Amino acid sequence: MDREILGECLSIQKISITELSTDAIVNAANEDLLAGGGVCGAIFRAAGYGKLQAACDAIGHCDTGDAVATYGYGLNVRYIIHAVGPVWYGGQAGEPEKLYSAYRRSLEVAAEKGCHTIGFPLISAGIYGYPVPGAWEQAIAACLDFLRERPETDLRIVFAVLDDKILRIGQSVLAMALAQEEEPAFRFANENDCARILSFIRQLAVYEGMADEVVATEELLREWIFEKKKAEVLFACENGKEVGFALFFHNFSTFLGRAGIYLEDLFVLPEYRGKGYGTGLLKQLAKIACDRGCGRLEWACLDWNTPSIRLYRSLGAQPMDEWTTYRLTGQALWDLAGKETSCGSD
Repeated sequence: MDREILGECLSIQKISITELSTDAIVNAANEDLLAGGGVCGAIFRAAGYGKLQAACDAIGHCDTGDAVATYGYGLNVRYIIHAVGPVWYGGQAGEPEKLYSAYRRSLEVAAEKGCHTIGFPLISAGIYGYPVPGAWEQAIAACLDFLRERPETDLRIVFAVLDDKILRIGQSVLAMALAQEEEPAFRFANENDCARILSFIRQLAVYEGMADEVVATEELLREWIFEKKKAEVLFACENGKEVGFALFFHNFSTFLGRAGIYLEDLFVLPEYRGKGYGTGLLKQLAKIACDRGCGRLEWACLDWNTPSIRLYRSLGAQPMDEWTTYRLTGQALWDLAGKETSCGSD
């Protein structure tokens, strides 16, 4: 989807969200789905407090970063999608990922309900305290990602705001995002990239809470990736800067009788998330797999990484819930091999 089409599908208007006639509007909800103040209170009043609260009570709860739907009742919309954004705690409690997820889930729910138009407020930017520029960045990134990845939904998105300053900030962020809208650049790593690869690995380990487990060195990476050629690395780049990486290697399916690609690690720098680099890396790997005649592309994901899981499902990936991965490493590996000296673990 090119820049012009994206611009036609996403707009910001000075209007009350309760005055929209879209298929759905989004309520900036709380986890208990109770009527509140601000946008939430206005939506409850316009829809009819009794009916809307009864419908929310029947659902009962919605996690931060998720979204659920009720009918529109007194509003001129088919559905109200209740999205729970995060409270701002300084940005170190996963707020950007949770806010992005709240928008993403709202769009997914709208698509599931057959909606073709949807109206949003600026979630979490009110009493939840999320800084307005950052709130706009996550909102627009989530919407643009969805429009790029799900063009078949033919969805039109409008943001409804009343404050002139917030409106101007949103229009500026949207204009910048559309100006940068072009295909990401990708390149394969070479032997001179060992330090850069190690940096990505360490940052990924910090994100996953496993920083103490990284024993890799530049020398080991050089030996195993570039000399022994046991793995490959693909970078996503913005203006010549490496902003994401994917480390992968070939495995083999006896049932398919051909090789596959196993994605060991994928990581995008936090400040570059929401720009399509993660999706772009996966698309590049899918192309590599097809070009090389591979039968499949697979990877593992930590169970708590909900934003990534939702992205993978939106791309058509299916979880292998019936399988359990087993691993021998460190001393256990050497004991089974009958060796006396332990090797490094991973």
